[in-house]
Amino acid sequence: MFDLSADIFLASSANESSWQFATTGRKRYRVCGGIDISGTSIVAITSGFPAVGTLTRDTWHHVDVILDYLSQTFALKLDGSTLATNLPFCGNNFGPCNGAHVAEFGWALFNTFGNGNDSGYIDNFSIATVVTFAGTPGFSNCHGQSAVALAQQFGGLKRGSSDPGVPERAGIAGRH
Repeated sequence: MFDLSADIFLASSANESSWQFATTGRKRYRVCGGIDISGTSIVAITSGFPAVGTLTRDTWHHVDVILDYLSQTFALKLDGSTLATNLPFCGNNFGPCNGAHVAEFGWALFNTFGNGNDSGYIDNFSIATVVTFAGTPGFSNCHGQSAVALAQQFGGLKRGSSDPGVPERAGIAGRH
C-alpha cells in the first residue's frame, strides 16, 4: 500500500479550471485513481466518477490518495477526514474507467485540464509505504497470537512488536 499525499492550494477566479491530483501505473494509459476538482466539487477518479466531497478554494488542504495494489482499490482523505474508501482503480486513462488491472506504481500528477484563469499550487508532496498492523486485538496475527497475547507475553506492546523471542533488541519498535 502507498500513500500519495500533498498539500494543495487552488485559487478562486471568475473562470475556474478543473484540477487533478492522481497517479498512474507504469503502463502509460493505466490510472490507479485520485481526485478531480471542478469548482469546489471533488470527484473520485474511478468508475462513475462519484462526488465525494467539496474543497474550499483559497486555502491549503492536505490530500491523501491511499493505494492498495493487492485489492486494486484506493481511499481518499481531505485534511485528515476520510472522503471515500474501497474505490476500484480506474484502469483506463481514456474514456470511461474500465477497472483494468494496474500492476505497479508509475507516476503522480497535479495538473489542470481547463481554460480557466485560476492557479494551483502543490507543496509537501510525498509517496510513503503504508504499514499495516499484522493483527487485530483478539484475533491471530502472523505469529498465531493476538496483539494482546504478544503484549502480555513480552511485557508490553513495544517489546511484543519487536522480534518475539529475542529480548532487549533494537528493532522496529526502537530501543527497549
